[in-house]
Amino acid sequence: MDKKILPEWYKTMSDDEIIQGEALFWSAIAERYADEPAIFCFDLQNEPFINWVDNEEVLPDFGCLGTDRKFCYIHMHFKEVTEGWGEWVRNKYSTEENLSESWGDYPRGGETWEKIQIPSTWYALDETGAQRIYDYDLYREDLAFKWTEAMVEAIRKYDERRLVTIGMLTIGIPFPAGIASGFNPHRLAPLLDFVAIHLYPTRSTKAEDYVVENKYWLEMLLRANYVNKPIIVEEWYLLGPSLQIPSETTLGEWFTTFLNETIDDASGWICGGSPFFYEYSLETARQLIPNFTESWDGKFSEYSSQVKYAELKRAEASDIWKIEWKTLFTSREMGKEMVDAYIKTRRTSGDNIDFLFY
Repeated sequence: MDKKILPEWYKTMSDDEIIQGEALFWSAIAERYADEPAIFCFDLQNEPFINWVDNEEVLPDFGCLGTDRKFCYIHMHFKEVTEGWGEWVRNKYSTEENLSESWGDYPRGGETWEKIQIPSTWYALDETGAQRIYDYDLYREDLAFKWTEAMVEAIRKYDERRLVTIGMLTIGIPFPAGIASGFNPHRLAPLLDFVAIHLYPTRSTKAEDYVVENKYWLEMLLRANYVNKPIIVEEWYLLGPSLQIPSETTLGEWFTTFLNETIDDASGWICGGSPFFYEYSLETARQLIPNFTESWDGKFSEYSSQVKYAELKRAEASDIWKIEWKTLFTSREMGKEMVDAYIKTRRTSGDNIDFLFY
């Protein structure tokens, strides 16, 4: 969406009005194209994100390309995200006594049962604030579910067979440490026909580590986001020179390595990208293309043929790691530590690992 040409009437809409408008859009699309065989699926939105604080800007200052037009590929939801927070808390805990017992930091200064404060940070400084933060993440996941459910219901009025998904950021599950998007595949699985995830190789900028570090990190994300439904790698580009990626030596190697590493877990891939995605100039891209095509040309079709009409893809695991949702969502370090441990395990023993969240 182009931030520069966002219409004023859209900016003034309430959150419920925006949901109604988007649902109307999807119902119109579904009605018009219900019998169109060329459409593979309806992808509800690219990289949606539930706001952490109230924010009148429906498009972020981050996740945008360019300095003039501000084409934004991350889309923020719920401008008045805190509006329903107090009601959500009261419905969950019923009484102020129950809330006080669960939240070690309640009440904060000036906080009352009628005016519940949101967390000040996405991570817990100590255990006393952890439950408040985790509840707020669960609340944001409820909002994501509400939005997704409205879009799916609008489509299903006219099209009951079309596949529906969302192009998700990797931070539905916060690996490594970071604020979560609110769009957690484990929560949204009942509404989606398959998971479409965006995996970007940004783990390391060192040439000697780049391919290995990233292939295992992205494999971890793929396996952690598995919800017993097909999972498609929707985006997996190299990101460009601003990240100091050693592209001349890894460009061609990356694509085939990534396909080899994910072929046992992914049900398919979309948008492998190009060597000049994002920031490479056309001149630089032309210099890189020979290396790119030498190792990549024809490979995509070769690999795609191995998953066509396949059942759910899931490489057998040698070990299962149990992860508590609350700790993962509130710890500043746990996500990073888990990624480091996963990469170390894969590099040393080669064992496949599954995740059990609870």
